[in-house]
Amino acid sequence: ADSLLHFDGQRYRLGDFVYALCGERGHIASVAVRSNLEPEVVEALIALPRFEILSMQPRTDTLLEKMNLCSKGYNGEKIRISGGGLRRVLTHHEIKNIFLAGCVLDSDGCRAIAESPSIESLWLMNCELRDEGFAELLKHPRVRSLEFSFCEVTPEKLGELPGSTSIEKIVFVGTPVTKEFASFVGRSPSVSYLLVIHA
Repeated sequence: ADSLLHFDGQRYRLGDFVYALCGERGHIASVAVRSNLEPEVVEALIALPRFEILSMQPRTDTLLEKMNLCSKGYNGEKIRISGGGLRRVLTHHEIKNIFLAGCVLDSDGCRAIAESPSIESLWLMNCELRDEGFAELLKHPRVRSLEFSFCEVTPEKLGELPGSTSIEKIVFVGTPVTKEFASFVGRSPSVSYLLVIHA
C-alpha cells in the first residue's frame, strides 16, 4: 500500500479522495471514498489491508453541504459508480456494510453489489439508480438491512421478483413506495422491521 497510500499512524490516505480509519491494533475500521472510482482509487482500495465497511460520497467541505447531502432535493455533484471498478474492490475485500450517498449507480454497478456474497447491510442516500438496478440489489441473497433515503428509484420491477429470505430490516425515507414494493415486502418472510417515512 505504501506506493499508493500515505500512512500517518492513524489512517491511510490517497490525497483527499480516499482515507481509511484504523482502529485497535492497526486494523481498518472503515474506508471512505470521496471521488469517482478512477483506476488510481480502485488500485488504492485493493492495496489496503482487509476492511469490511465502505462508504462513498462527494466531498462536503462545509456543514451546509453535509446537511444538504442528508436532505431531500440534494442537487450537488454526484459520484458515478459503474460495475468494473466496484466489482474489483468487492471481489478483493469481504465488505459487509456499504453506505452510498450522492451517487449515481448504473445497472452494472448495482449488479456488482448484488453479486458480492459478503454484503449484509446496504444504505443509499440521495442516490440515483434505474428500476432494473434497484431490483438487482433486492436479489442479494445475504443482505439483512436495506435503507434508502431520498433516492430516485422506481420500484415497478419488483412485481417480477420473488420475495427475499434474508432481508430483515427495510427503511424508506423520502423514497417512492409503490404497490409492487409492498407486495415484495409481503413475499419476504424475514422482514421484522419496516419503516416508511414520506418526507
